[in-house]
Amino acid sequence: MLEDVEALLDAAIAGWHTLSGEWRQTLYEKKMSPALHVTIKHVLEDQRSALDYTAYAIAEACGKASSKIYYPMAQSAERFPAAMEDRMKGIAAALPTVAEAIERHQPYRQVALRYLSKLTREHKHRRLTRHEWTVRPGTAVVKGGSLGWYGLGWPIWLVDPDSPTPPDGNIETTFVDWYFSDPSVPVLGTLADIQDTVRAALLDIHQAARL
Repeated sequence: MLEDVEALLDAAIAGWHTLSGEWRQTLYEKKMSPALHVTIKHVLEDQRSALDYTAYAIAEACGKASSKIYYPMAQSAERFPAAMEDRMKGIAAALPTVAEAIERHQPYRQVALRYLSKLTREHKHRRLTRHEWTVRPGTAVVKGGSLGWYGLGWPIWLVDPDSPTPPDGNIETTFVDWYFSDPSVPVLGTLADIQDTVRAALLDIHQAARL
């Protein structure tokens, strides 16, 4: 993979780890610092830039580089050819195999890319909301003082240090997490999903383009 692209992905994952390290405290305080908002912004921008840098490298390699080169993000299969031509003019005709690889990694095919496309539009990643909810019995499984499985955020007893750990067994509890306002998806988990999806897409595209 291109060195600059690797650097962007590394920066994104470093930002994610910064967020992860402070997540519990933000949930307990019900407040996120401006610095963490900026970190979220940078993670998303680095993930998107990794795609754009790859698009530019492909165009440059076949003599079609310009300031208007960006990774196409089509919202449907019908719109992909036009988006490809608009964002990477002439590449589909010159490198059809590369265009096919790019088409495999589009918002209408992969939900994480749909989120990335939406969140990196202007102002979309500036607003966060805190969601809190109760789950049905059996969703959380406590064993040996730790949580065996959960997928709805953080259980309240892990967030609040004054809350006792519940006894072993299947329990009904409250989960809390930070969500993006639009789309309404959990911040930390979504950023991780985007990271994995972007890396897989870039490996496929780099191989097709022989970068």
